[in-house]
Order: sequence, then C-alpha cells, then structure tokens
Amino acid sequence: GWNDVGFHGSNEIPTPNIDALAYNGMILNRHYTQPTCTPSRTALMTGKYPIKLGMQGAPIGEGSPISLPLKEKILPQWKTSLTEGGVRGVAAMWSSLVNKKNLVSQKIIHLTDWLPTFYAAGGGNVSQLGHIDGVNQWDHLTKPNVKSPRKEILLNIDEVKGEEAIISGNWKFIKSKPPI
Repeated sequence: GWNDVGFHGSNEIPTPNIDALAYNGMILNRHYTQPTCTPSRTALMTGKYPIKLGMQGAPIGEGSPISLPLKEKILPQWKTSLTEGGVRGVAAMWSSLVNKKNLVSQKIIHLTDWLPTFYAAGGGNVSQLGHIDGVNQWDHLTKPNVKSPRKEILLNIDEVKGEEAIISGNWKFIKSKPPI
C-alpha cells in the first residue's frame, strides 16, 4: 500500500530499487487503483472501469465461471498489434523519454489510463482502442506544462456492499449504505 515504500517514508520494508526508480523518474502521488485484485487487473488490462464489465467487487474465486467478456481486447493483445500495424496506490514511472528527473505529479491518474498511455508511448493511435475509460497521460507525464486530461475518476461501484466513490478534481465523493 501507500506506506509500503521508502519514498513515502516507510522504514519497515526496504525498497531501494523502487525508491531509485521513483527518485530518478516521477512519483505519481495521485495515482488510483481499485481496492482489490480482480477489479485492478480488469482496469489495467482493458482500460475500462471494472463496473462496465461486471468485474467490480470481490476478487474472482478459484474455479469461478466468471471472466472478462471474450470480445474484450486486453493490454497484451494491444501491445502485439503495435508491432503489426478506489484507492490510492503506489506508482512511479521511469522512462528514458522523460527529460526531467525528480518530479512528483499531483495530477489524478487511474489504472485504466495505463493502457492508452503505454499505447501512445509505443507510437500507437489511441483512437484505435475504441471507447475506453482510460485517457492517454503520456504528454502530461513527459512534457512540461501539459495539463492532465483526467478530471475525474470512478473509483468503484459495489452493489453488494452498497458503496460508490468518485473523485472529481480535489474532491472525493463517497456514498455508502449505513451499517445494519
């Protein structure tokens, strides 16, 4: 989590390699991910909010007949096509294409943004990805004075728990069922 890395002040778990990448790249202090593994993987691999694919909520259990819809293209599929034509998480970025080092970004970034960002970084035309929730952050992350295209983030909607959360600008809105 947030306090599990040295560059956020933790001295419990030594993370020298991660710290070096962060200090020599860019620390993303407002990078958000989903609260559990299944929704997080869905967001990263598809560039879509998990709620749109029925992958929000609890992790998929072993042997469960639930999966991403087969029509969904995921990150590895988009990467190979290049050669052929709601919680805050720890994040840092390093690239030889980033000219300035020791940067800390306070702009909001969601896990869904990495698919279009990686795609753009690899020279891909993001419009070829179709309608996704992720936005291309490459210019914002690599060029000075470029504003982030991201203004809000849907953190999650969990119908079972009755919890919903969204971030808009500097505000986080949470709706939750009262305990019974």
